[in-house]
Amino acid sequence: MKNNIQIISFLGSESEELLAKAQNIRTEVFVHEQKVSVEIEIDEYEKVATHYLVKYNNAYVGAARYRKTDSGIKLERFAILLKDRDKGLGKILLEKILADIKGISENIYLNAQEKAISFYQRGGFEITSDEFIEANIVHKTMHYKS
Repeated sequence: MKNNIQIISFLGSESEELLAKAQNIRTEVFVHEQKVSVEIEIDEYEKVATHYLVKYNNAYVGAARYRKTDSGIKLERFAILLKDRDKGLGKILLEKILADIKGISENIYLNAQEKAISFYQRGGFEITSDEFIEANIVHKTMHYKS
């Protein structure tokens, strides 16, 4: 399967075409599937974030991004299209991003949707907050324990 996977990374300001592909995947997952408003999903950090696209069998099926914050490196917007979930693509994407950012910051964190917490725990993250609501979805902050 790994032969059929390509992960592309780019700065949001570098490629309108790739950014649009990432936003289309995120719109499908977050806006259409999870009913997050597009105004929340597509935000002011699009151009400054480093984005990732997962290409599987010659189709773009996943996206994620990270950005530097005052608190460290924040991983965000992990999305795999419904038809391509449960193939290990999210795990491969997370491992690639973590490998890329190793050494950039001691503090790597994310706000995980409640249903994704076990996925991130398997990836080396631990819960560091009580639950809170973001975009009408229950989340918890998690930090990477390197």
